[in-house]
Amino acid sequence: MASFLRGSPSYVWCTTSVLGKGATGAVFQGVDRRTGEAVAVKAFNALSQLRPAAVQAREFEVLRKVDHENVVRLLAIEEEEGEPVSKVIVMELCTGGSLFNMLDDPEHAYGLPEHEFLLVLEHVTAGMKHLRDHNLVHRDLKPGNIMRFITDEGKAVYKLTDFGAARELEEGQQFVSLYGTEEYLHPDMYERAVLRWPQQGGPQGHGVGTSRGGALGTSGSTSSSRKAFGATVDLWSMGVTLYHVATGQLPFRPWGGRRNRETMHYITTRKASGVLWGAQSTKGGPVEWGRSLPPHCPCCRGLRRLLTPLLAGLLEASPQRMWTFERYFSQVTTLLSHIRVHVFYGNGAQEIRLYLRPESTMADLRAALTEETGILPSAQLLLYRDKEFQPRDGESAPVSRLPPTSPDSSRTLILFSKEDNEVEPGRRGPWSDGGPGGDGGEVPVGSGLEERLRFPTFPTGVALDTDASTAKACCVTAHEWRRRVDSLAVVARGATRGAEALASVVSLAVSIAEDEGRSAVEDATTAVQRAMGAAGWAAALGREDLHAGRGEEKARELERKVRGLCAAATNLKARVSAGGHGSVLSHEFSGGGGAALTSLEDGTVAARAASLVGRLREAWAQLLRDCTARTSSHNDETFHWLERVKARRSSSAIATLGAGAEAAGSLSTERLSDQLKVSLTALLQAGILKRDLETCCAELGVVVRRSSTLEEILREEVASRNSPLPTVQPVDKETHPEESPSGGSEGMSAVGVSDASFSLDASQSPKVMKEGEPSNLDTSKLNLVLGKNLVQMKQLQEEVLKVLCENSEYVQFLDSLSLDAMEHDNSNPKDALGIVCSE
Repeated sequence: MASFLRGSPSYVWCTTSVLGKGATGAVFQGVDRRTGEAVAVKAFNALSQLRPAAVQAREFEVLRKVDHENVVRLLAIEEEEGEPVSKVIVMELCTGGSLFNMLDDPEHAYGLPEHEFLLVLEHVTAGMKHLRDHNLVHRDLKPGNIMRFITDEGKAVYKLTDFGAARELEEGQQFVSLYGTEEYLHPDMYERAVLRWPQQGGPQGHGVGTSRGGALGTSGSTSSSRKAFGATVDLWSMGVTLYHVATGQLPFRPWGGRRNRETMHYITTRKASGVLWGAQSTKGGPVEWGRSLPPHCPCCRGLRRLLTPLLAGLLEASPQRMWTFERYFSQVTTLLSHIRVHVFYGNGAQEIRLYLRPESTMADLRAALTEETGILPSAQLLLYRDKEFQPRDGESAPVSRLPPTSPDSSRTLILFSKEDNEVEPGRRGPWSDGGPGGDGGEVPVGSGLEERLRFPTFPTGVALDTDASTAKACCVTAHEWRRRVDSLAVVARGATRGAEALASVVSLAVSIAEDEGRSAVEDATTAVQRAMGAAGWAAALGREDLHAGRGEEKARELERKVRGLCAAATNLKARVSAGGHGSVLSHEFSGGGGAALTSLEDGTVAARAASLVGRLREAWAQLLRDCTARTSSHNDETFHWLERVKARRSSSAIATLGAGAEAAGSLSTERLSDQLKVSLTALLQAGILKRDLETCCAELGVVVRRSSTLEEILREEVASRNSPLPTVQPVDKETHPEESPSGGSEGMSAVGVSDASFSLDASQSPKVMKEGEPSNLDTSKLNLVLGKNLVQMKQLQEEVLKVLCENSEYVQFLDSLSLDAMEHDNSNPKDALGIVCSE
């Protein structure tokens, strides 16, 4: 009995443990005889022995020369025991399998997740750069030759492998030998290696229509049968590989696949510059071209915008437009250096990922948000950890110094529009490009999602091949449903965090408005006191001509207004705290959603979806084994039928679960919309109150300064008369009952301050001037004193006008105090100093 075990002096492997097969040999899993460590062993077949010895030795030489984290590590080159004698290559074992196997899995039918794609791009590019640093060309780049290695820490590292076609190639050198895999070959190499056209061109027709209904075309190739190629052919293979990884499908797809070789060559050579893909959907039909990644691509819009020109540059067949390795490495380095910023867009109920250059500022971040959502920077309400996001350095703050953001967590920025209180899932701005799918948590519209979420049906009768392929298609749909449920959970959790952040911001804004209202009431009380004091001095001196009472009237008017605003702020806070804006979150948003919304937010629905997908994959695996067996007994057919039933039931359960998750997600967005409406209303009210209070405080400041100046003038006038200061006594002018700030604005009266109102007792001041009496004062001296005070008054007025120049109401009030409007009539016996103020 033949043994499946084979070995070399230090290693042993089993020929049934096949890791992969190629044209020249196979790779098996083995172990080190000395340590028991698992390894990968590449054994060569009989066909490889027909190659020249120098060609066979080339792979060994390349493996000995390279030593990089992103290149599979060589452990040993030994001779296999037994006959015939041949060498084997022992390498580190990559337990994650090949990138091709990952893409062949139903889970990745539409491409790898964004973070995994970026990992592939970074690692494979680093491996390619190491090869070019050693003047090596791989010549067979494809997903099957990229392995996934799992470190002891559980991290994935992608590595280049299979250097059977690799060779040294200096810069500017060329080669003529043909290596590679059809779908990943450069068009010139494909023409020679696959089509094997004669020296003067290809056939006269392809049997393919033009993309716009034109006439049939020909290739027009004039390539020589000994055409030479450069190292840049690896770039084309890299472009096809990256497109495959990003989308789950090849970029150039003729009807019938690789068997339709002439159409494949037509698509790759006739595509215009900048075109990323071409597909023929019917036999002999037109080719559809595309310059952007398809909607089902998992990459977000920000990454697509960076990735599209990179892929377009790699997929240039023309030597004049073909990229160089230096340009490719530079572009990838730039792309990977971008900073990712995660934002939950509340009005669109979706998560957005922005890619910004390291030197970008906060202004660039807002501009990127405008491009994504259409919300102008002035209307953007950015929240971070329940507070409004306002960097210390303002709009010039570099993005690199902003707090870190992470997806689906409390560290996500939350964006709302200050001018729009509607929540519409999947909404984007008018300037947003790309397909409608992509960002996590997004609700794609018009991207073919409904079709991708529709399960296929099994045929009526049992058909082994058809059942296996149908079950695999069901698994593809099931994984799409699982991603859909995950995205709905992201929306639900983001909506809750957004509502909480809004409630917190509203509460803070209302509290600030209330505090400012209380402070304004104190300012108003002070202003009334000062105005009453100035009026008392004017009355005591008989200076009704100064109209000091108007300042007191203005102060009392402002006091009433301030108390009304303070009461409004107090009432707004009460509504927010007890039965208004804040309660939307505490009583309705979180508690009233029922079990469906709670299960969606806490991950229960996602766990249930994962379990159902696992059951469906089990059924697919069994149907696939039945298909491989080809023959089956009656009992085998019975179990085969039961697996079909299991697959159908699992599919139906997943669809039902997904529909319930969508309903819960809709409820979540509706409640976020309600919270947004009341929150923006409260913020608007708080903002209006704050602005009005600031206006009143500015006017009160003017009243206080005018009253102080007027009182000082009158004190100087008394002092200049060389008479003792008059005794002032309180005047009971009006009764102003004290009212609580929490009271309403109606019926509000100012607080009377009796000790701030003064009158002059004539009996205690016999030298007070009476109306009509001539003045016995030194007029010239008094003119100098009052002139000095008037200059100070004018300077004070100019300062106030400068600060409040933009407020017409303040300017109108101050104009009445302008010295330019004063009448100077020295002949007036009532005003010997000429300071009678005109109306």
